[in-house]
Amino acid sequence: MRTPQALKPLKAAIKDMLPRTLMARSLLILVMPIFLVQIITIYVFFDRHWQKMGDRLAYAIAGDMNIDVANGVIGQSSDGKDVYLKDIWPSSAEIAEVMRAN
Repeated sequence: MRTPQALKPLKAAIKDMLPRTLMARSLLILVMPIFLVQIITIYVFFDRHWQKMGDRLAYAIAGDMNIDVANGVIGQSSDGKDVYLKDIWPSSAEIAEVMRAN
């Protein structure tokens, strides 16, 4: 089978990169599959590892999000009283005033 003219430079470049001796070709045949299996194994391991670590980090930062922020206590004031979201949320008039000022 003849090689099309457009592929001749590519064929020559590949031929120049491949080993010429029997020893080098044998090593390539033996080493390449091992190298590819190691690369794939490393990728899978690190992908799973980083996914698990990311999940753990997100859970550690966020914790248990089973909190009712709208109606529950979100903190305590310096004098020990419970603070609710409605206590610190600005009113519509305050928001409009800031919008007009800016």
